[in-house]
Amino acid sequence: MATTNPGTRSDARTGPVPAHRQPDAGLRHAAWGFLVAAVLHNGDHFRRGIDTVSTELFWVGNLGMVISAVAIVLVLVGHRTAPLVAVSAGFPLALGFAAAHWLPTWSALSDTFVHGGVSWFSIVASLLEIAGALWLGVAGLRALRRQGGLASAAW
Repeated sequence: MATTNPGTRSDARTGPVPAHRQPDAGLRHAAWGFLVAAVLHNGDHFRRGIDTVSTELFWVGNLGMVISAVAIVLVLVGHRTAPLVAVSAGFPLALGFAAAHWLPTWSALSDTFVHGGVSWFSIVASLLEIAGALWLGVAGLRALRRQGGLASAAW
C-alpha cells in the first residue's frame, strides 16, 4: 500500500483507505508491549519451574497464552476485529493475572506473591504483564472508538 496523502493509504484493489480504517499505531505498540511482557512473565514461570503452580492454574495459564497470542496476532496483522478482541482479551487477562499473583491464596488458581518468597524478577514480570494487558485493553477501546464503535468490528 502506498501513501497518497497524509492520513490516507491507498490499496491498489480498493483505492484510498480512510484514516479511521487504517491500522492503529497505538494499538500495535500496545500489542508489542504486551508481547514482551507476556514472554518475560511466562519465561519467569519456566525459570521458577512449571511445578510451582497447580494443574488447574497451569491449564488456565495456557488458555491465557492462547488468548493473548490470538489478540496480539490480530492486532499486528491489522484485522478489523483487532480493537474489539484487544478489549475483550486485555481487561479480563489483566484481572486474571492480578487475581492469581496479587491476592492471598484463594483457590487452585492462585500463585500468590503476597506472602513473599519470590524474586524481584517474578514481581516485575508479573506487574509488566498486568500493565501490558491493561495497555492492550485501553488501546483497543481507543481504536474502537476512533473506528466508529462496535459496528466497525462486525464479522
